[in-house]
Amino acid sequence: MFQKDKGFAPVIIVVVVALALGGFLFLKKSGGSLPGISQTPRATEKDFEFIEDANVRKNFVAQANQTSYRTKTVSEAAGLTFVNEVQIKGEEFNYRDVQYESGDKEIKHTINIGDTIYVKDYADSKWWKQTIKPEELTQEEKDQEPVDFKEEFSQPDLKFKFITKEACGNLTCFKYEQTSPSIPGTRTFWFDDKDYLLRKEEAGYGEFITRTEYSYDKINISAPSPTKDVPEGKSIYYYEFNTQSTTPTNYQAPVNNQPVPTPDYEIPQDFEIPQEDLGY
Repeated sequence: MFQKDKGFAPVIIVVVVALALGGFLFLKKSGGSLPGISQTPRATEKDFEFIEDANVRKNFVAQANQTSYRTKTVSEAAGLTFVNEVQIKGEEFNYRDVQYESGDKEIKHTINIGDTIYVKDYADSKWWKQTIKPEELTQEEKDQEPVDFKEEFSQPDLKFKFITKEACGNLTCFKYEQTSPSIPGTRTFWFDDKDYLLRKEEAGYGEFITRTEYSYDKINISAPSPTKDVPEGKSIYYYEFNTQSTTPTNYQAPVNNQPVPTPDYEIPQDFEIPQEDLGY
């Protein structure tokens, strides 16, 4: 259900995403109604009692109870920008993942609505579509499902240091640093003093620093069009990571659910793999 993306620095992803969404992962694991669906919040400060700082606790609670948000993460070292949207509608968990290179060139666009996944094919501007039921997930994919945040993120060596209060856009934010001997680097994060929601953060170490901005307005994740079905026997996860050349020139769409023949590719007689590509 959660995206399985190729991160350039897994440690940074863990620090940024896990702590921002730790409470949310717990809510999805525990089941039950969610804020915006029920009058009773599923996360309270008691769930985050391992955090001594009262303001940070309020931030974790606010973030855990948030049912829609947008993040924009810039990785200067990788030359990539990631935009991710999350929206909960009833029992449905929806998200959008867009990646850009060189600032504004879109290179990947994935939408998840419930059990249905859409991946944009830039060859024809259509969207690959596939519905995957939980029972169809591989064991490897099941092993990547989130677990209780208390077990994963209640680290006794996790430290939060208040830095200052300062302007962040039109709001005033608390600025904190988060460190841990077991996690390389430092996470600096800002959350507003009104709703206690994250507004921005920086995390990483050395040249691997990511900068993330948070927003919560005008999020509406819906099914795209036009779509085309993934060929029988294929997985949409292949297309998710090969969006630049997903459609062979002689691709044929399936007809009446019949298997699609494998396209024929003619290899030139004088074709030769350069020795340097063989590691010689």
